[in-house]
Amino acid sequence: GIFKTKKIAQQVLASAVNNDITVMDTASEGGAWGISILAYYSALQEQISLETFLNDYVFEGATEVTVTPSSQEVVNFNNYVAKVKQALPIEQAIDKYLGGEADVRTIKS
Repeated sequence: GIFKTKKIAQQVLASAVNNDITVMDTASEGGAWGISILAYYSALQEQISLETFLNDYVFEGATEVTVTPSSQEVVNFNNYVAKVKQALPIEQAIDKYLGGEADVRTIKS
């Protein structure tokens, strides 16, 4: 998952949305882990809500990490996005120069 390396993607996301981002220490497990948890839940004989199952069995004791972006990090992220947008015409010109739909990996220099 995107949160496998602690705080990196979380910091970028916090800067992008200019808001706190909180993830649990299980966030790095990804989709396969989540699907197996849902499969286990669906096989339970006991009738409990999914919310109760997750809170009382799966995430009980899980630690949360919250990242708050600094104003400078938000500025840095916005500057990065602005530079990427400025570079899009360059990418389009390269694409046109190389033949439009051509796969640039197959073009010999």
